[in-house]
Amino acid sequence: MNKQQRIDKQTFKQIFSEHYPRYKDEDIEEVVHKMLNCAEKENGYTTYKCMKCGEGKILPFICKSFFCLSCVKIKLEEWLVKAEGKEKNNNDKNY
Repeated sequence: MNKQQRIDKQTFKQIFSEHYPRYKDEDIEEVVHKMLNCAEKENGYTTYKCMKCGEGKILPFICKSFFCLSCVKIKLEEWLVKAEGKEKNNNDKNY
């Protein structure tokens, strides 16, 4: 997928929120709601401050859902790091 074909998170959320009502299903309603409100400051956030320079950073809470493109990317990256570590450990063993 080239840069022109990539869809950013906000565009995806907009497309989904505009078309979501026709796909409405009780089983997925909570998951969709979480995804549409993921990383919105209005739903909560934490702040961090650099001890050296005093610069602050606001980090909105995320939904941690497998349905959310941003959150599943984080989970996938974490899983890949773990899998890579296990593979490396298995290759280091002498049989």
